[in-house]
Amino acid sequence: MIHARQAPIEVLIVDDSAVVRHVMSGLLGRHAGMHVHSASDPLVAMAKMRRHRPHVIVLDLEMPRMDGLTFLKQIMASDPIPVVVCSGFAEPGTMLAMRALAAGAVDIVPKPRVSAAGVAEDNGLCDVVRAAAHAKVGPPRAPRSNTLPGWMPAPARQRPLAGGRAPGGVTGSHLVTSDVVIAIGASTGGTEALKEILRAMPYDAPGIVIVQHMPAGFTAAFAEHLADVCKMEVREAAHGDRVVRGRALLARGDRHLKVRRRHLELIVELDDPARLPASTQRRRPVSIGGRDDGRPGPGRHLDRHGRRRCGRPTAADGPTRPPE
Repeated sequence: MIHARQAPIEVLIVDDSAVVRHVMSGLLGRHAGMHVHSASDPLVAMAKMRRHRPHVIVLDLEMPRMDGLTFLKQIMASDPIPVVVCSGFAEPGTMLAMRALAAGAVDIVPKPRVSAAGVAEDNGLCDVVRAAAHAKVGPPRAPRSNTLPGWMPAPARQRPLAGGRAPGGVTGSHLVTSDVVIAIGASTGGTEALKEILRAMPYDAPGIVIVQHMPAGFTAAFAEHLADVCKMEVREAAHGDRVVRGRALLARGDRHLKVRRRHLELIVELDDPARLPASTQRRRPVSIGGRDDGRPGPGRHLDRHGRRRCGRPTAADGPTRPPE
């Protein structure tokens, strides 16, 4: 649970677009408890920060004079402050956002959109900034040992061979169904912790399912980023994917993820929140359970803090990312 601050949250928006600064200032400024300032580029931002240190920085990545990624690295090296990246969904922007997460950013939000009537659509920015204000940040940590307590030392990374074959000659279609499933839920600021956990897993670890607080347009790129540094296969989950040893499946940012038994296999199902009852549309839970015949049944659910719950989720779980 996030407790209210006694003092207002000081927010600094850094973006070279006057329109974007105006829209984001309007979205944040209409909420009580936030003082919003803005800067047209990192050099102007640094001058303002010397006079008044913000609690949260909302940062664009592509700007003149100094790019946002360079600015982010300087902040994390000298005086770490929670940074929320505001980026577009274009492929170059997505990869830049992944580099920003690796450099210490706590979250990503899409660029705000303005309707034909001139009204800014709420992209969840306020909720993200409130959560970021309570995030603990510091310089990016050096990679730890690639083993976890209780695991045998993992061999060097062995990527799948041609044709999808896993190490040892086992083909992807014959990977062993996992008898243990690890479910992970991560919210704002959890990307670096998630990377450390997965990096430490051997290539034949139990199957893993993940829900990470992140917009839908970024989860595929984030899964690719994790795959590059992990021994396990990591990818964005698709409806019907098998949960097998050596595979980690990351739910898309706008989908609920459920693990269900189908005969002798475990598979994932992705539900569109728009088609679910209104009481569940605001959450992004991981649900483990269901029946072989596909009929509804009680399962085990993870709340937004990653804790296991029995039965169906309730409204008390809250969203794992802001409502869209």
